[in-house]
Amino acid sequence: MSIVGTADMRGKRILGTFILITFLVATTGMPILAQESATIYGLVAGPEGELGGGFVVHLKDVGTGKIIASGPTDAAGQYSAQVPVGGRYVIDHVTAPDGSVLSVRSIAPIPIAYAGSTRLDVKFQKSLAAPEPEPQVKTKPPKTKQVETKKVKPPKPPKPVKPPKPPKPPKPYTGSKPWYKKKGGIIGIVLVSGGAIAAVAGGDEPVSPGSN
Repeated sequence: MSIVGTADMRGKRILGTFILITFLVATTGMPILAQESATIYGLVAGPEGELGGGFVVHLKDVGTGKIIASGPTDAAGQYSAQVPVGGRYVIDHVTAPDGSVLSVRSIAPIPIAYAGSTRLDVKFQKSLAAPEPEPQVKTKPPKTKQVETKKVKPPKPPKPVKPPKPPKPPKPYTGSKPWYKKKGGIIGIVLVSGGAIAAVAGGDEPVSPGSN
């Protein structure tokens, strides 16, 4: 076999290998370069500064609608989540350890333009509910009765006074409801680096999860 024929066959093999790799990448969707990711982290705190583990923060990419869940908070209330670079994110809602969904006020989306860390704290506060109207009391005119004279009986002697009963022992403390279960409702406020940037939507009414 001539040198020209050998070189031509080697070139065809290289070309065929290149075509095969290109076909596999196109059909299997294998990424050529890994997408960069960034970290969104922060604290989840109750109305009185309560911190605890087991809360999950759900972030939403407003461009794609994709929801990204953080890992559960630790005992100090800290959470962390990895998100793709290039998206614009909001905190959609928070899930309590028992599965309760806690609403969060909508904020302006936070753009993540590079691989780094962004802090978003969630501080819950009591939701301001409208006061209930006072019930109207209907008044009736008083009825007049004729006063009848009766014979006055002598007063009865006083009954002997019974000694007071000893007080009942207090019931053992069984704990109170979690702060996110107490009456009145709560709403989450998002803080960025300690400064609130939340744009309130709908006054003090909670924003339903998924409405951002």
